[in-house]
Parts: sequence; C-alpha cells; structure tokens
Amino acid sequence: MSAVFSGCDVQSKRKLILHSVRSAFDVPDAFLTDGYYFIAMLVWDAERAGDREVLQLARKLINAGCACIWCWGGGCERVHDLFDEAWVADVVDDETENVLMTTWHADETLDSFIYFALRRTKVTSKYAGECRTSIALVIGDTNRASAI
Repeated sequence: MSAVFSGCDVQSKRKLILHSVRSAFDVPDAFLTDGYYFIAMLVWDAERAGDREVLQLARKLINAGCACIWCWGGGCERVHDLFDEAWVADVVDDETENVLMTTWHADETLDSFIYFALRRTKVTSKYAGECRTSIALVIGDTNRASAI
C-alpha cells in the first residue's frame, strides 16, 4: 500500500492524501488525518466485488471517521447503496445531524469526479470542525492513482 501526502486544497483548506491499495481488503483500519473525520473519494471498479467485501470496506471507513464517501468507477452506484446500508444498519441516529453523505458518479470523468469531491463537498455541522482531510482512495488501479 502507498499513502502519499499531496498538499492542501486552497479552497477547502483540507489536507489531501492519496492512498492506493491492491484490494478492498488492503485498506487500512485508520488514516493519518488532520482531525477525526475525513472525506473519502473512492476510485474503484467494484463490479466483481461481492456485497460482503463492499460492506466490510464501508464499515472499515465509517469506523475510521469517514464523514462523506464519493464513489466512482464500475459498480459505483451499488457501492454507494451498500455504504448507505452499512450506515443505516450500524450507525444511523435520527436525533442528530450524524449522517454519512454519499454520492455516486458513474457518468463523470475521473477529473470531474475529483473536482466535485474537492470543491463541492460540504459536511454537516457535526463534522465541520474535525473534518480537515480529503482522501483519494484508489483500489486496484495504479494508473488511476498516478493520474490523481
């Protein structure tokens, strides 16, 4: 696995980190972030991944402090839906603003997706003070990791 500090986004003031792993099972349990929460930009062709693998990844990222998950790549709509399923089953709290923001971007270019995730992401007030990192998490595709 590789983790690369990429700088700081001038608009959001969030630290930018790129993580590239071979499989969803290689994603770490924790990330070095500024603050407890982070935004995850998931770049993954997950069409062949089983629901169990995606749900395991969802729970891992949620437990690590993921406040927003933006999904891109093959099967991203299903990945998005399974993240929502994991959140509702394990964390949902109807009494607070404790929500996981999720989107999928099947019809966008990688550049457009990254721009959206970096520049259009707003977190709820629960996360705002402690969400100071954006993580581009690339699973199984070193060429896309290099492009990011």
